[in-house]
Amino acid sequence: MSKIKYPLVDVITATIGRKTLHSCLAAVAAQSYPDTRHVVISDGPFAGDWDLIKWWRKRRGNRFIFHELKKPQRRAGNGAKEWWFNHEDCAPIFRFLDDDDWIPPHSIATQVEPLLLHPKIVLVICEMFGVTSSKDGVRIFRSFKVPGKMARGQVGNGSVMVRTEIARGTVYPEVTCSDFHWIEELAKKGEVNIIPLPLYYYMQEWRPWRGTKAHY
Repeated sequence: MSKIKYPLVDVITATIGRKTLHSCLAAVAAQSYPDTRHVVISDGPFAGDWDLIKWWRKRRGNRFIFHELKKPQRRAGNGAKEWWFNHEDCAPIFRFLDDDDWIPPHSIATQVEPLLLHPKIVLVICEMFGVTSSKDGVRIFRSFKVPGKMARGQVGNGSVMVRTEIARGTVYPEVTCSDFHWIEELAKKGEVNIIPLPLYYYMQEWRPWRGTKAHY
C-alpha cells in the first residue's frame, strides 16, 4: 500500500456510555492505517465518563469527534450511525465499531486495501470473531458468510467497511436482523470483497484472553 493515496476513514461508534468505551477508543487510536478518524455519537444524553471524552479529544485532536444527539435515534444505535454516514462531513470510507467491541491494529489497513485498489468494490466484509456466555464459561463463535448465501443474523455492522457514497440513503429497516438487511442492500450496488480473517471482535467484555474459561 506504499504507493496508494490514503483517504480518510471514519470509524463510527454509537455509544450508550459503556465502561468498555475506553478500550474501543484505544483500539481505533492504535490502528496502523495512517488516516483514521473516530466519530463517537451518543444516542441521546451521554451517560458515560466525560473526563474520558475530554482526554481523547485532547490526545487525538481533529481525529476524534464527539456528538451528543439531543433527540435519540434509537434502533440499537443504528439511527445514530445513519445520522453520520448521511452527514456531509463523513469520510469517503467508513466502518462501525460499537462501544463494547474491539479491532486489532491491522484491521483498518487490511480491510481498506481492496477498496483502494478496485473501484468497483463497494463493500469489504471480514470474518467476525465473537463469544457468547454459557453456564460453564464462554463459547466462541466465528462467522464468515457472504450476503445472500447465509442465514440472517450471521454477519453484522462491525464486520464491514463501506464506500460512503453507496451507503448514503440506504436506511436500516424496522425488521429483525436489520444489520444484515442493510448490508444485503449495499452488496447489490457493486462488488463485494471477502477477507477470511477475524478483523472484528464482537462483545469485547467476554474476550477469552481476559482470564475467562473458553470453549473453542
